[in-house]
Amino acid sequence: MLCWITRKSNKNTADQQLEEHLRKTIQYYFEVLKRVVAVIKLSEKGLAFRGHEEKWGSPNNGNFMEAIELIAEFNPFLHEYLKKCKNEKVNATYLSKPVYEELIEIMRKHVQDDIVNQINNLDTKYYFIIVDSTPDLTHVDQLVIVVRCCSNGKPCERFLSFLPIENHSSTTLFNKIQQILGEHKLSLENIRGQSYDNASNMKGSEKGLQALFKNINRYADYVPCAAHSLNLVGEKAVSTVPDVVDYFGILQGLYVFFSGSPRRWGFLNTQGNLHFSLKSLSVTRWSAHYEAIRAIKNGYMGILQTLKHIFKDSEENPECKRDAKNLYHKLVKLGYAILTVVWEEVLERFNKTSKKLQTPGFAVFEGYLLLSSLLSFVKELRENSADCTP
Repeated sequence: MLCWITRKSNKNTADQQLEEHLRKTIQYYFEVLKRVVAVIKLSEKGLAFRGHEEKWGSPNNGNFMEAIELIAEFNPFLHEYLKKCKNEKVNATYLSKPVYEELIEIMRKHVQDDIVNQINNLDTKYYFIIVDSTPDLTHVDQLVIVVRCCSNGKPCERFLSFLPIENHSSTTLFNKIQQILGEHKLSLENIRGQSYDNASNMKGSEKGLQALFKNINRYADYVPCAAHSLNLVGEKAVSTVPDVVDYFGILQGLYVFFSGSPRRWGFLNTQGNLHFSLKSLSVTRWSAHYEAIRAIKNGYMGILQTLKHIFKDSEENPECKRDAKNLYHKLVKLGYAILTVVWEEVLERFNKTSKKLQTPGFAVFEGYLLLSSLLSFVKELRENSADCTP
């Protein structure tokens, strides 16, 4: 043993030199991977990494290779490494798409494990699930699973997973969610709440998703999404008043008229002196109608003047002049101006409430107080309007 230690301490031996060479090689590629991982962190911004071709120096090589090349301009180590990869045959460059895709997957797994460990290490072992779905750019329906829990007496929400789904049946959703929770060792017995939208496959009292969880755990109380419920209340309340339905139809028609022609859109923004650009009415978020009405209210006179100019312009085509004239005669009425002022006030409060309800750390009791305040505001506005009626 003493003989071996003596020989080992001699740096001139072959095995000692091989060990030193191996250590330097490991350290060298470790430095390469540090820079690669730093670029891969850009994936949290949702950037597409791949380009049309994997070729260094090409303008179409994608965000990953372009970011590596940009760093290499200011980093001598990476600059020399890229030159080596281009001029020499290197067995492992650690710059190919299989490598960075594998690294992304490893990072995803570490983040998920960290989230699950945080949940399991909290003061309380109980948690709440929030589930919704949306199609991605490739038209694949992605199920979003969020876990809500309590940390140091404060609510917090953590995104857990995206999950591709084939259909929206409650049984399919239940099996998928149960599988994900099982993979992360989150017990179904510890669920104390579930929140979804108001679709029948989710809220159904017998065959809905919430009922399937309730059959396993009777403490998993179902709480419908407050923001979605508020959205439905506003949408259904307005749909019962024909004059208001017609009013919002005019607003959408106004946006379609101007946005349908770059010339008309440019003329409106230059001659109409608008403080806010016209907005389309949102189909999914009714409270976002506020943005559209705010633009109309702040540029009401400018919009009227622009419409009047268009239908009196002899160079405009007859169809365009007819549409502009119809919109003008609608908006010039006092009733439409009054509706614009009233709805701008109502929807401003409505939109702020909806956004506040979606804050991750928002407590249930705070939501109750906020909705009560909104209800009092609407009642007070209605009573004041009734008092002003001649």
